Amino acid sequence: MLSDYSEIHLFHQFLGERLQNYSPGVTPEEAVEDFRSYQAELERCRREIEPALERSLRGETRPFDVEQFEARVIQRLAEKGIVD
Repeated sequence: MLSDYSEIHLFHQFLGERLQNYSPGVTPEEAVEDFRSYQAELERCRREIEPALERSLRGETRPFDVEQFEARVIQRLAEKGIVD
């Protein structure tokens, strides 16, 4: 969990965004359950990203080349017959 924010602050922010953007008819129990699921998913993502971040901090990675990535995606899509 982020050290600068308390869990109640994070929940308040989560609930505010949910009420504003998604489903204003949510019950308190649903909101708490959704928040807990959201927090668990964030923690899972952090655990999965951590090894890559550590490799990057050790200098074992190279900068992301957007143009090269885009070209590979277009090539792979074309190989599957998907074109503009």
